[in-house]
Amino acid sequence: MAITKIRIGVLFGGKSAEHEISLQSAKNIIEALDKEKYEVVPICIDKTGKWPLENPLNELYTKVDVVFPVLHGPFGEDG
Repeated sequence: MAITKIRIGVLFGGKSAEHEISLQSAKNIIEALDKEKYEVVPICIDKTGKWPLENPLNELYTKVDVVFPVLHGPFGEDG
């Protein structure tokens, strides 16, 4: 019997001076997640605040079960 993995959308980047910190934080979180239990869907917001659909990091048409926000600074944990 196949075990269904929980799909986690990791939301990172964004319009903030702490954009690069968010990228590093997301990388650390993605690496730490148990790949046998979770399927990770990276969702990268660019520095202008846009969620570009042509960005290969984004899978916005993919269903996720839960979103893990990894946004820093304004528009993230400050906003």
